[in-house]
Amino acid sequence: MYRVSDYQLPGATVTTTGAIVGFDRLGAQCPRCGRAAWFQFDPPISKEDILKAPRQAHCGGCGGSVHFYTVKQPSTKSRNWLWAHPSPEALHATNEAVADALGVLHPALRQAYTDAAGSLRDGRWSAAVSEARRTLEGLVKHLLKDRGATTSDRLQQLIEKLASTVDLTRPLMDTAHTVRQGGNVGAHFDTEILADEPLANELLALVEAFVEYLLLLPSRVASLRDHLDGAAPSADESDAESEMDPA
Repeated sequence: MYRVSDYQLPGATVTTTGAIVGFDRLGAQCPRCGRAAWFQFDPPISKEDILKAPRQAHCGGCGGSVHFYTVKQPSTKSRNWLWAHPSPEALHATNEAVADALGVLHPALRQAYTDAAGSLRDGRWSAAVSEARRTLEGLVKHLLKDRGATTSDRLQQLIEKLASTVDLTRPLMDTAHTVRQGGNVGAHFDTEILADEPLANELLALVEAFVEYLLLLPSRVASLRDHLDGAAPSADESDAESEMDPA
């Protein structure tokens, strides 16, 4: 949640003392798309909303939903009465490194990933989930095609086929050995390779990725699986397989 300090309230009802007693239109920067946008409220926000449940409105640009909180008497003399959720800093940013890596394989893979990240920022949950799955499906199919394997099976079978075709542990081992070799630069004297800021940043990023893979990823997978086990059967189990071919 964050304080909305820059806004416009055209048509607001204001008393002679500066108290804002009602408004149905708010102009502010959308935390989801970052653009200036208009938000409409029906019925209008009034004193009845002070310290009550948030009011939901949708960005006139991206259509993303935003919740607005009135924490005290609205006034033209103060800018600390209006708060909103989600905070722009809390939204899922596009990982450009991931996007670029997918784009090298095929532009369609990059597009699916950026669509997933964008949908998540806009609050379009179903679209984000669908595009994330399409990204995985397209990546798996692309890797299998490169190895001459067929890609007409369902995604579940394609993943199993990939596991038998690609050494999924190789990137993990390469990461560990690269960190070891990089660490030797700092631990031992070397006249040809010097430790510097880019090397330190990259090694630390690899260590973080290594820790996330070994320690955080299993926990996140288990947590998500518990969540899915408590839900209805997924589309993956009901033959509602999507078709995505990046070629």
